[in-house]
Amino acid sequence: MTSYAMPTIDGTNLDAEAKTYAEAICNQGRLRASKPPVRRWREADADASYGYRMRSDATQGRVAYVWRMVAFQISPNPKHQCMPCTAEFGLDGDRDDRKNQVTAMDAIVSRIVDSVPKDEWHGIIRWGQVFGRIGSPRHNEEGAVIYR
Repeated sequence: MTSYAMPTIDGTNLDAEAKTYAEAICNQGRLRASKPPVRRWREADADASYGYRMRSDATQGRVAYVWRMVAFQISPNPKHQCMPCTAEFGLDGDRDDRKNQVTAMDAIVSRIVDSVPKDEWHGIIRWGQVFGRIGSPRHNEEGAVIYR
């Protein structure tokens, strides 16, 4: 198993809310290597299609969302750089509640990522190369364009 040195998140210039999330997604000042746990349970609901609704701890869900989005952008681990399609799964509430939470959490994610030096934005750099926004194009022997 490969070990990656996770980026350091400097919370000194963060506002109180972003600093709270930054501390929750870090171990000793560095981004956690794995997503924080989210406690989930079934709750009876007669209006739900299966007769129950899955609930999750609201605070833990928001911390997990922030970790996932920050990890997507700055983690050197290629597994974290996959599209975060399921990042919202830990958030509690209906679709509109989750949408509002995502909007608020994305602002916090941006402040946390901005506190990390740009040369440690591993996911952003990788996706920038994929889309040809970062790096110089070169062609391989088959003619495909590769940005590195």
